[in-house]
Order: sequence, then structure tokens, then C-alpha cells
Amino acid sequence: MEYQMDKYGTNITNEEVTSKLSNDIMKIINDTKDEIITLNFGNIKLLSTIAARSIFKPIADKYNLKKMFQRIEMLNVENDLRIILNHALNSLVSET
Repeated sequence: MEYQMDKYGTNITNEEVTSKLSNDIMKIINDTKDEIITLNFGNIKLLSTIAARSIFKPIADKYNLKKMFQRIEMLNVENDLRIILNHALNSLVSET
């Protein structure tokens, strides 16, 4: 299943948007068995490290990091955005 990360706009920088995205992704995880969820970042212009962490931390807390990494893949991630996502996800890993 593919999820468009620009559903709430191309700039992901505020808590309201990150919360909606996180909730949407958790709902998809709940509604699908073991299907891979592809997060399409193709139209994302701006994403802060804090926003990325705010999206993925609730998912990791609910499902654990291992399951999150098994179920979620990222598509169309530009190099700058990849650095931000890696930093945010690595900070979650170092917490455990």
C-alpha cells in the first residue's frame, strides 16, 4: 500500500500535520496484515528533523522499532530529505 506523505501539504513542519500523518500511518498498519507500507515523499519540499521524529516516534512506541522498520519503506526521498529522515530515525534507535 502506498501512502502520499503530502496529504496535508508539501511542508511538514508543524505538530498538527505530524500528528495526522502519524495517526494515518498507524491506522494503515492496524488495517493491513503484514503488507509493506510505502511512504511516498515525492512532493515533500520541507521536513524538519523534529517533524520527522514526531511522525515516527509514536509509531515506534506503539509497534516497536523492529516492526516499524519491517513494515515501512520510503519512496522518492531526495538526498537532503534522506539525511533528515536518517537523523530522526537514528535518534529513535539510540533511545532504545
